[in-house]
Amino acid sequence: MRVLFLSRWFPYPTDNGARIRVFNLLRQLATVHSVDLVSFASDPVTESSIARDAGNLLQGEIFAYHPFRPNSIVSAAGFFAGKPRSVIDTYSKEMAAAVVRLHRQEHYDLVIASQFEMAPYALLLPDPIERIWEEIELAVFYENYTRQHQILHRLRQGLTWRKMAALHTTRCLIFTAALPSPRRKANSWRRFAPTIAASK
Repeated sequence: MRVLFLSRWFPYPTDNGARIRVFNLLRQLATVHSVDLVSFASDPVTESSIARDAGNLLQGEIFAYHPFRPNSIVSAAGFFAGKPRSVIDTYSKEMAAAVVRLHRQEHYDLVIASQFEMAPYALLLPDPIERIWEEIELAVFYENYTRQHQILHRLRQGLTWRKMAALHTTRCLIFTAALPSPRRKANSWRRFAPTIAASK
């Protein structure tokens, strides 16, 4: 099977939990399938480090990740959008173009989006294709909202939470499978997204 793995975290070097998890997933997938990785990287990645850590495990492309800029023009316009501002501001047109181009070349059978940032890129690929969205951490947005005590901060985080919950619900219904973070219990997932839990 031809698999395209979309990752928020470039898995090398394997020096934190997120990278280790992605590395292990890729290693297991590559024992059975042909896997290409398209990934963001928060830090510069050199060809020598890729060769040393990845070897011949996979082929892929890497793009610099630009963190959310709450004061940017794009972010400010997001106040009036249905999507959270962070989702709009961090979207990468370069990543999107690469995903579409690679699929035209390779004709993938399965695309895996690891973490919520990668879901919009998986949805760029046309049917028929199987889509898996894994490591969904939805509860953190609700917790950020409930921890706020100042009225303005609570209103802002509450708006973010409602937008994120609605977006997750809509997207999960499109994916073949949607898998919450293993750090969260199943009852937590049902609590924060009952529509999603009932549909999967």
